[in-house]
Amino acid sequence: MKITTKTGDQGSTDVRNQRLEKDHPLIGTLGLIDEVMASFIYAQANYPEKLDEFKDRVQELVLMSAIVAGYKTIDAFKQELITNLETTIDAVQHLDLDWYYPFNDVYRATLNVLRTQVRKMERSIIATFKETTDYPIIRIYVNRLSDYIFALMNKV
Repeated sequence: MKITTKTGDQGSTDVRNQRLEKDHPLIGTLGLIDEVMASFIYAQANYPEKLDEFKDRVQELVLMSAIVAGYKTIDAFKQELITNLETTIDAVQHLDLDWYYPFNDVYRATLNVLRTQVRKMERSIIATFKETTDYPIIRIYVNRLSDYIFALMNKV
């Protein structure tokens, strides 16, 4: 694979067998998904003993990105991905959860940054789906993903 193709030098890129301007909402959304994947990887690399399951989240985001970009069909995205997140959320649901800012706790602060990035990605996905194809299961998954991260922030 050649890294430098120079095909994007004029501000467009290939997606879905077509050229799109790099400021197209779909390109922005794919970029935010990529940022969230990078943040999951960064968090897992710093806390592998606590966040090994983040490898699974990255693979789910890779799949989601391929669907949104039109390279895979939505059939590949299964309800069990949402169920798995909800299982983790339910495991801490019994705790007396309260919103807080995790000062002096680098682990929880890292998760808090990731949670806000997922929320930003969610807003972009919703806006993009209004202009392209709407995938309700992906909207639900992304909403649960930020809840999942919040749950991990509160997990002792």
